[in-house]
Amino acid sequence: MYTMKKKNPFFVLFLLVVISTMACNFHGRKKTVKVNNGEEVLKIEYCGNISFTEDGTGIEDISPDGYIYYKCNGQRVYIESDEDGDLHYKVYDNGKRIKVSDATASTLLSNAVKKMEEHYYR
Repeated sequence: MYTMKKKNPFFVLFLLVVISTMACNFHGRKKTVKVNNGEEVLKIEYCGNISFTEDGTGIEDISPDGYIYYKCNGQRVYIESDEDGDLHYKVYDNGKRIKVSDATASTLLSNAVKKMEEHYYR
């Protein structure tokens, strides 16, 4: 007769973390860039292939199910591509979500994308 041993809860937690990490990175490898130069604390995280506009102030394309996340001194930008390749934007200034059509969001997006392109590794 076979009896099951009680599983270690840390082992189960470890397996859950591994599985969720693999699921998050299924479509491509997630890359993270962190910069702290004393003036700004910058974090850029992305997954998938990203194409920038020629002037470097916009995102032309992100591979399906890819994304790019930008966070710098209270400003956050999240741009994701759905399975059809359509881009969806979320822009935050000091924790408050702002409309992409807002003039503040436009300036914030332009500056954020410039920094994203500067730190993007192809």
